[in-house]
Amino acid sequence: EQAALRAQGLNSKRLPLRPGVQACGYWLRKGECKYGRTCKWDHPEAPMNISGYPRRPGETPCAFYVRTGTCKFGQTCRFDHPEHLAGT
Repeated sequence: EQAALRAQGLNSKRLPLRPGVQACGYWLRKGECKYGRTCKWDHPEAPMNISGYPRRPGETPCAFYVRTGTCKFGQTCRFDHPEHLAGT
């Protein structure tokens, strides 16, 4: 299904992927977009770590995730969740 969505230019939440266009700020902060398929911005998906939290290389590591190995914001967290720092 993922490959079929990508072929249509959509991410897993059926929002448009527009490589080369600025990313939708609301999507990056909240993980949703009120404009849906009509939004003119890109909706990239962050790669996930083994625990299902977003990897955002170049961003500050999520302090709570580093301490506990969990994050209440999940996929919408704006910080990095590196594999090797969880719960250390």
